Amino acid sequence: MIAFLAATAVGCSPPRHSFRTVYVCVRDRHGLAEFRKTMEEIARDNGMSFLDGTEFTVKSLKAVVPSASRQREIPEHPLILRVEKRSGPSLGALNFSLPSDQVMIGFNYDGYDFNGKRLGRARLFSDAVVARLSQRWNVTDGPLDQPIPSREAICGPAGSAAGADLERRSASVQGAEQNLNA
Repeated sequence: MIAFLAATAVGCSPPRHSFRTVYVCVRDRHGLAEFRKTMEEIARDNGMSFLDGTEFTVKSLKAVVPSASRQREIPEHPLILRVEKRSGPSLGALNFSLPSDQVMIGFNYDGYDFNGKRLGRARLFSDAVVARLSQRWNVTDGPLDQPIPSREAICGPAGSAAGADLERRSASVQGAEQNLNA
């Protein structure tokens, strides 16, 4: 049901073919807000449309899903975004059915791809997005059509090198933000 509402929230598009899924650990609601801003920048930098279906999806879920189920499905700080270009690559990002500090991104390309050029362009786009996100957050590739990796696989276990590295990057960014606001 959530997938249907999520698709409805960001509109209908030509047939899309998924080829990559990644998970991002944003750590907290500030990271989630920064993630949203980064997605807007990626859309703008690539001449793509940015669509935020969060409000519509939450309202729709509240109207049709019992409150007990809603608490499990809707995170404390929900997010559902789409970055797309007609006849080009796209991505959808959401944290529904995930902890609020984790975001799943699915990369797609549209139409028929007889010579592999569309998939090639879409892979270049996904690599550039992942590289950009990796400058700030832990990004983990996930297998398509498989269960969601554990929180430790996405964010790193507490005290691990990956977790410590993420904490350092997060503290560094927060320090820079405080300097800008001073």
